[in-house]
Amino acid sequence: MILVSPFDKVSVKYKAEPKKAYSPEYLEALYLYSPYLLYRIIWLEINTDLSRKEILELKWSDDLSRFNSSIQLFISLLPKRSEYILTNRKGKKVDRNLVRHRLKVFEERFLSLVLHSLLSQK
Repeated sequence: MILVSPFDKVSVKYKAEPKKAYSPEYLEALYLYSPYLLYRIIWLEINTDLSRKEILELKWSDDLSRFNSSIQLFISLLPKRSEYILTNRKGKKVDRNLVRHRLKVFEERFLSLVLHSLLSQK
């Protein structure tokens, strides 16, 4: 009989962010009003099984054939500014914390627009 589980001493260093469900209205607003990079990141999160961290680490030298043809087409249309697929306008690697902050700001603005729209309909 085992009295102590061997997994009790295992610690998880990285916990993936859970996948988020996005409404069609949210995605449309993201496409129309967000910085160009946010929409691309969210699109890849929705259409791949990759975490945001993995998406930001994607390189042109990676084996992109693991993705379906729609994702490959989407990626092929992105500008090649550096070794990383998703970069800022200057070709620098995108900081995950900056993405989180920009998404939070966008969501606050989006929420206020939705609330304003709902209130003006009354």
